[in-house]
Amino acid sequence: MRDEEGDHGPEETRARCAGIVLGGQIEAERATMRQITGVGAVALLLVLTVLAGQFERFQLVLVVLASVPVAIVGAVIALSRHGEDCVRKR
Repeated sequence: MRDEEGDHGPEETRARCAGIVLGGQIEAERATMRQITGVGAVALLLVLTVLAGQFERFQLVLVVLASVPVAIVGAVIALSRHGEDCVRKR
């Protein structure tokens, strides 16, 4: 329903203004990820602070923190070589 001046009808106006609004479970997951990221950052800062206080040198703190991912990879390799399934497949 257009009039002669070129105004658009209600259907065309709704179509131009339409968009996607994500809600429900995806919003809850995003909020949870934001909270986990924030808590993880605070935990990392606390660990850095405690280690720096104990070792009194920041280089030693970085060495200790850098060894954690290497230890995890080593544990996964050792478990896989000995026949243990690290991630249970169903």
